[in-house]
Amino acid sequence: MIVHLKSPNPTLTQDLWARNAAPKVSSPRCVANPDLFKRQSCGAGPYVIDYSQTLINDHVTLTPNPYYYDKSKQHWSKITVKVVSNASSLFQALEAGQLDLIEGDLTTVRAAKSAASPWPPSPERS
Repeated sequence: MIVHLKSPNPTLTQDLWARNAAPKVSSPRCVANPDLFKRQSCGAGPYVIDYSQTLINDHVTLTPNPYYYDKSKQHWSKITVKVVSNASSLFQALEAGQLDLIEGDLTTVRAAKSAASPWPPSPERS
């Protein structure tokens, strides 16, 4: 899958998910009672955690929030965020087609620049 944006967004991965698989906090009720994060999403954003399809420290599944005010902003029916702590392993998973989108770091720049696939991808690959 290739994500096409109307305008550049250098923080896309952070917008989809906060670092270290921690939900973005926007609910004072959940901040006051962190145990709620183990069983429910606590926010008003476009997606919520589906705990039945989530394995903490491995992957988190997000589904559209049924109460979100603007359904046109919910572009995907499901987002799965894999937790991969090693940047090299993360890049290898991208190259193998196991992941669609990653946030790289300085340790993978050389490999990314020399990867066989062109960037930006050609339209027929999208």
